[in-house]
Amino acid sequence: MHKTSLAIFVTLLSLTMVGEGMITVTLLWTSASMGQSPIFIGVVLFIMNMVPFLAQILFKPMRRAIEQHPLGMIIMPRMIGCVAASLAGMTLDASGLITLIAVAACLTFISFISQQCIETLMGQLTVTGMLDAGTSARLSQTALQSGVFVGNALAGILIAKSGTGWVFFGIAVSFASSLLLLFAAPWVRMGRESPAQTGAGHAAMPAQRHMSERTLWLLLAGMALLAVQLSGFNFFVPLIFESRSGTSAADYGLVSAAAGVGALLATFVRFSLRGYIGHAACGAVVIGDALVTQPVGMVLTSVFAFAIGFGFNISRIRIRQAIFERLTTKQESALWGGRVTVAFRGVSAGAPMLFGLLLMGQVPVAQSWVFAAIGVLTMGVAIPACLLFSTRTPVWR
Repeated sequence: MHKTSLAIFVTLLSLTMVGEGMITVTLLWTSASMGQSPIFIGVVLFIMNMVPFLAQILFKPMRRAIEQHPLGMIIMPRMIGCVAASLAGMTLDASGLITLIAVAACLTFISFISQQCIETLMGQLTVTGMLDAGTSARLSQTALQSGVFVGNALAGILIAKSGTGWVFFGIAVSFASSLLLLFAAPWVRMGRESPAQTGAGHAAMPAQRHMSERTLWLLLAGMALLAVQLSGFNFFVPLIFESRSGTSAADYGLVSAAAGVGALLATFVRFSLRGYIGHAACGAVVIGDALVTQPVGMVLTSVFAFAIGFGFNISRIRIRQAIFERLTTKQESALWGGRVTVAFRGVSAGAPMLFGLLLMGQVPVAQSWVFAAIGVLTMGVAIPACLLFSTRTPVWR
């Protein structure tokens, strides 16, 4: 694939992904400011993630459409989301939280489809030989994170200055920009698959494929653990910031954007050159989790958020790369792309509910140690072990 064409395609994906960051910041900040309890924001995050989780399980035609037409399935649902976001911007009031949650669940479902399509598309580009596994993993995160960090900052500013209505208009514009991907479609058409890519004539022995399969399930567990870390950030940071005097939605948007910048810069790290950086990045997340919710000033808080975003995305890219390296057909790409998305969304739905139950009746600011403990267990122990195992397990293609 030509580098210029690929850069245009990733840029267009990033533009339409701005809406993802705007959805998250809008829902979380509004929920934290109105609910005033950990269990409330836990319920909000549960609903936000459970809708796409159930849809993936129940609607088999959607899964087939994603496998066969990943690019089209990015565009069509986002057109529906454009209409929904525009209507929300014209009619929604910040006091109508139930309606806000319903609209956000709809938009999150559309975002879920888009992210799974990107996973599937990049996996298919890998197995057809158009991209190597490392490039596929980094580009999928580049598209997502560059859009998200702009969306985070923009949503925080708009909420502080104009309220939630203008945020939904921004989401609509971002979703509508997905139509520009039609111009990129000729550049990402799949070539014909060779027998090795369709699964025929595969050279690996059954025992070797079994080992690769076990490694894929372990990597899937690693993605689920990363969802615990991300859920902790989305749960604790807005809750603690909103309950602390002197902070605003713009401050939360800035911190989220700093994490997004760190995540974006992580996409430029090549693991073939910096293999050791994965474990060091996990350590940066542990430190960031312990200090980002402390009253240390916005500059230092943004630095810690940057470290969290950078380290988290380094780990996610490395795990995705390891998954892509073990896929052999376009069908496997769709299958494991779906499994990764379902696992990530399922944990993202359940973890906030658990956090809310654990902190029910507690003062949010006093519970920042829980977020620090999450960082130690997931990024300090579990993810480094997963990364170490994946590097010592042979790849059978």
